Amino acid sequence: MVILKRKVLDPSIRKKLLHLCGCFEELDGPGDVKELLNQVHFDRQTSRFEPAFRLAKLILSHMLVLHRGAKEECFSFLFEVHSLYEMYVGRVLQQMTLGREAVIRIQHKEVKLLRNKDSGLDNIQLIPDIVLGERQVNGEFVWTLIMDTKWKDITKYQQGDIYQMYAYVTGCPDARRAVLLYPAMDGAASGRNWTLAANSRKRICVRMVRITHWLETQEDLRGIIAESGWDGK
Repeated sequence: MVILKRKVLDPSIRKKLLHLCGCFEELDGPGDVKELLNQVHFDRQTSRFEPAFRLAKLILSHMLVLHRGAKEECFSFLFEVHSLYEMYVGRVLQQMTLGREAVIRIQHKEVKLLRNKDSGLDNIQLIPDIVLGERQVNGEFVWTLIMDTKWKDITKYQQGDIYQMYAYVTGCPDARRAVLLYPAMDGAASGRNWTLAANSRKRICVRMVRITHWLETQEDLRGIIAESGWDGK
């Protein structure tokens, strides 16, 4: 209930939450929740509630798919994980304090790689997952850091991924660094670094970020941003 009060902003819902808090105010704490849940049994009249109860029990007991104990139930949900990972990293970045003029864009679509000499039109749209830049005095944006999230083992990055980052860091003239961002894995190498042969000021990097806790993700992202020379104020 306390968590809901912090998260819910709608006045009408907050009013109902405060009313419920008053109703439960004199109740004692639940004690050992897992033990209490284990004491619940179902009969023929209540069996229809058992599937919902079992799911609630797994959630309240913090049992995830990562728990592999013998004879232990767990639960999992199916998501488009790459998109979820990208959205999570982007959201963490947007919640960070990076300077008053800092701007973060997710699925940035304002840069084209080529200009057609015959038609004069820009061709081949570049859509990096995340770009970080600054708003200039004249209102224009200067993009200096590009990130592309990859939901896979960091040791299995492909040459095509490097070509992709080359296109990004080349297409954004002010970009100093393009980072392939993988979820952290125990025992994996921390990352790799390359400079462009044609422009040594531009760099392509492979990095990992922890996703087990929001604060750990934030800490790792701060380190990656600091590496790029970002000094947003």
